[in-house]
Amino acid sequence: MAIEMRSRWGVQIEGDQFDIDNLVSKLEGGALNPSWYFISMADEVPILRTSAWDDASDASEAKERALVDVALLQGCLNLLDGCQPLEIGTIYEFNGGGFSMSRTTMMPVIIRKPIDQLASRQDLASMLLRARQDEILQQAVIDFIPNAPWIDLYRVWESLKRHYGSEAKVYQHVTEPKKLSRAKRTANSFRHIPRFDPVTDPTPRLEAVQLFGDALRAAIAAARITVLTDGWSTGTEITVTDYQCAPDGPASLGKPTWNSTPQLTPGEPPKLVSVRLDNPSNKNG
Repeated sequence: MAIEMRSRWGVQIEGDQFDIDNLVSKLEGGALNPSWYFISMADEVPILRTSAWDDASDASEAKERALVDVALLQGCLNLLDGCQPLEIGTIYEFNGGGFSMSRTTMMPVIIRKPIDQLASRQDLASMLLRARQDEILQQAVIDFIPNAPWIDLYRVWESLKRHYGSEAKVYQHVTEPKKLSRAKRTANSFRHIPRFDPVTDPTPRLEAVQLFGDALRAAIAAARITVLTDGWSTGTEITVTDYQCAPDGPASLGKPTWNSTPQLTPGEPPKLVSVRLDNPSNKNG
């Protein structure tokens, strides 16, 4: 019995050509059910498709869903064979006998305080101490990456629940529990495959980043700091020795260039580059 695979949305996979070809070869003819992943070609461009994205309202939502699936496929491919990062390029919407294309160029949005409101050295030291002394909070801080995707935001939420002991206690320590609850449900809907029913009033991702960040900052601020018994006394002068490259040495290591991508086998150590340094100088006296 012949089955024709169909879907409304598809995404171009970008990355190393070897990894793309490897993924295509593994998906071609291997569908396990009607909503499984499959590949169709537009000229010579392989397009990843699945009917699991069919109810996405627009290309932006289709891409949000596809990000989770591509990350899953990338992880499986990396575990099986090793691979480089895979990304999403053009979004395809199929209708009847043809398709339309859209592509969004991602512009990074930088959320940063004005210079006159930046945290102090002591603020950083205090946050580091609190995070380093609590493994759960430390993991939450690590997961709170710049422009965090939904799956990482949900990891932050899970860490907050573990830190406080329950979901209800998380809400007790934030100023806008209803907004945080909606952000949590939005993040949760994006981490499942297949995805849960869409949230009726989803939180925009940048707003969710702010809400989860506020909750994490509150948890860290309330965490206890173990008194350091081996710390320096107040007013201790700290000096650091800096080094300059030798006159006949390279001005900078720079970024290595390769005629081809270096291939390492499991257990093979990386190749090291040594640079001779001399003329130590002490900027702090």
